[in-house]
Amino acid sequence: MVVYYCRQLKEINLEEQTILKIVDKAHLPNVFELIPSVGSGETKDSKLRLAAKSLNLEKKNYSYSFTDSNSDHVIKIINTASEHLLYFFSSVPTPKVKITILPSGTTYTILDTSKPIEIIEEREIEKIIISQM
Repeated sequence: MVVYYCRQLKEINLEEQTILKIVDKAHLPNVFELIPSVGSGETKDSKLRLAAKSLNLEKKNYSYSFTDSNSDHVIKIINTASEHLLYFFSSVPTPKVKITILPSGTTYTILDTSKPIEIIEEREIEKIIISQM
């Protein structure tokens, strides 16, 4: 398909540089790099407290936020004791995206960006790569 399109462009007598620019733009997917926007959203009271009736340790809820340089795309990961949810927000309508968490390389596909997806717990997240599909 791309080869056919390039041949059509060449027949129009466009300069080679113009054709290469068009082909480069056609091949580049919309990829965005998100970095942590702030530190962990862990509650301020993270000290261990034991009550007389209970010796059970309860894991606190915490969250992480990631954003691109323009804040057009934001990811919020909320971890609770029972689930790990990833929320995707975008200022641009985005029906379907592929998300890669680094350094683990774990990949997820979000088919409906209006709903969160459940992910596996990640010990360390340096950045997140988003590819529009």
